[in-house]
Amino acid sequence: MALLLNEQRFDKLIVVLIPLCVIYNAVLAFVNGNLFGINTAIVAATEIALLGLLLGLVVVTGFKRDDQWPIALLAVFVGSMLVTTLISGSLYVDAFRNILIISVCTLIGIRMAEEDLHKVFFILACGTLFFLLIEIISLETYVRIFQPALYYANTRGHSVSEFNELGIFNAALGFSSRFSFGVFSGPRTSSLFLEQTALGNFASILSIYLITFWTSLAKVRKIFFVSLITLILLSSDTRAGTGLALLMLFGYRVFPVLPKYSQVLIIPLVILLCGLVSVLSVGGYEAYGDTLHGRIILGIDHLFDLEFAHYLGWGVNIINKLWDSGFAYLVASSSIFGAITLWLYMIFLVPGHSAQAKRFIIGMNLYFGLTIVVSGNSVYSIKTATLLWVMAGVMYRLEKEKITTPTDELAKPEAFA
Repeated sequence: MALLLNEQRFDKLIVVLIPLCVIYNAVLAFVNGNLFGINTAIVAATEIALLGLLLGLVVVTGFKRDDQWPIALLAVFVGSMLVTTLISGSLYVDAFRNILIISVCTLIGIRMAEEDLHKVFFILACGTLFFLLIEIISLETYVRIFQPALYYANTRGHSVSEFNELGIFNAALGFSSRFSFGVFSGPRTSSLFLEQTALGNFASILSIYLITFWTSLAKVRKIFFVSLITLILLSSDTRAGTGLALLMLFGYRVFPVLPKYSQVLIIPLVILLCGLVSVLSVGGYEAYGDTLHGRIILGIDHLFDLEFAHYLGWGVNIINKLWDSGFAYLVASSSIFGAITLWLYMIFLVPGHSAQAKRFIIGMNLYFGLTIVVSGNSVYSIKTATLLWVMAGVMYRLEKEKITTPTDELAKPEAFA
């Protein structure tokens, strides 16, 4: 079967399929707004088909020894899903879907050339910039193309707000007291991602990509990516994206000099600091709101409110109360054992021997740990998770090659050609 798909064909397919995973909602939104109606079933079928195609590429290229970690992660979550189903009496597949994206994209990254990763990021960055400029210059044109409010009403059940006269995603409207840079007067931008949170997450992942591959990029590409990130941050008024971009800028020099496996401490420290914010806050549930403070308290209070049985698998019975609550959702949907497995996967997947690997692995853990606090389940969205975990697979392979390549071979000029 592997002979049916040579390396050249794999490269061409992957450079098409990965961007499709990121932008397929934009494509469906265009169809929904201009050709014929799209429903939830079509969206789900499209995502399943794309993941199926990626998994099919993995199968026809043949499994490798390096595939053991993503396969093990998937196996643990299959077991976790079965256990939580037996304990709770409810079949909940969303946690498995989230991990399927992580595992399959890691497997693809392991097979992907670094050059193709650069192509994917450049293609998506160009597309994002193109539609971002349209959105900023002529919001009416952007809405005519994608009809975001109508798309989410038809496919997610998000009825169009009475205050939404523009036709954009409801939350992109913002409100007077929300954080804003004040550079752009219009609503928060969304570009190809249709909603502002995913666009902010794209900027964060693009920041991780930049610090990881900075020395491999041409000067023009560096200027282009930095400019795009800046435009996204200023136009979408993203708090999390801005904070993470600044952390990555700071971390370019700092991450490589940190002790090995420093990433072990990131998520525990995030939970501890958020717990302190909650304990020191006043107002209880009244403090919840679309502010940084409110989002932290919402997520961490729900985690602390879980009962012992919820950690063991019964949490799926209260999952509808935990949407957008980050760590609480992760634990309740997959049990504490599934949550710990994912944490260990993020810590140890990429051996942190080189400066490049340290920048990536610490950046990835910061992104996951901080994003899950303030924007809940968005870290699992195929629109952005695809890029993060494909990059993780590429980095895993690159680091394994450095470890297994003899020193005298690395010293040869042709090793860097």
